[in-house]
Amino acid sequence: MNSASNGIISLEGRRGDSQRVDIFICLGDPLASLRVPLLKGRLLRPEDYVGKPDAAVITEGLAKRVWPHENPIGRHIKFGADGPMNDQPWLTVVGVIGDVKAQLTSNAPRLAVFIPPSRFNWANTMDVLVRTSADPRSLANAIRHQVSQIDPNLPAGRIETVDEILNESLSAERFRTWLLAFFALAAVLLATLGIAGLLAYNAAQRMQEFGIRIALGATRHNLLGLVLRHSLQLSGIGVAIGIVASLIATRTLSALLYDTSPFDPTTFVAVSILLMLVALGAATIPAWRVMRADPVISLRAE
Repeated sequence: MNSASNGIISLEGRRGDSQRVDIFICLGDPLASLRVPLLKGRLLRPEDYVGKPDAAVITEGLAKRVWPHENPIGRHIKFGADGPMNDQPWLTVVGVIGDVKAQLTSNAPRLAVFIPPSRFNWANTMDVLVRTSADPRSLANAIRHQVSQIDPNLPAGRIETVDEILNESLSAERFRTWLLAFFALAAVLLATLGIAGLLAYNAAQRMQEFGIRIALGATRHNLLGLVLRHSLQLSGIGVAIGIVASLIATRTLSALLYDTSPFDPTTFVAVSILLMLVALGAATIPAWRVMRADPVISLRAE
């Protein structure tokens, strides 16, 4: 298989109507090897690779784009703009397959045409797809040997698994994710320090009140509960504001998400619980100071 992006196809009977597509040149059964679902018609057959090419397979997204309410099987397309100078042959659409993606994290389907290589000399290299039930890496030497048997001067090139290719395709997204995670961790640490400082300041301002409460019979555990309840109230308000702000920001962040809804309730609940626990952890410092405070000194505080 080989590919060329941003090609142009013309539609028979619709002069001047063209569509930009990605073109995949296939030899053998790469679509079957990749388990791409066949929705209509058939895949490319061995006889399509012999002589004059006249068959093409297209993706569902392309079929819906150019023939939204018609059966695409049997329709004709050609590469390039339809005109008297275009001598490209008309190809018959023989099959429609499920949509494929340009990138794993992309939501837009790839508009693609799959054709046999005969008479099309756009590709000077080809990728060989091998499917196996064994460990793919164990076949590397056997594949190199088979290539050398065909042509000793033909380099086998790089051999890698589909999983490795997918991991490489996610490298940019993975870097952005780690970068966001780093800034998120820094924000949580700063928020923890801010909450701890705010509650400590609030506790210091109320030391005289705490002394009076102790004098009136309150226990240190009562004061501890008072400080923690105050922390939960502040945290609850902050989490509520944060949820509203995050719902507003979901359109911006949705491009960075893969296989996760921007309105995923599990994520919102988990993050809210995490932030409440962080707030409780930050409240331990002022709570510890209140527990150890001398009520006599607290009563004299100004």
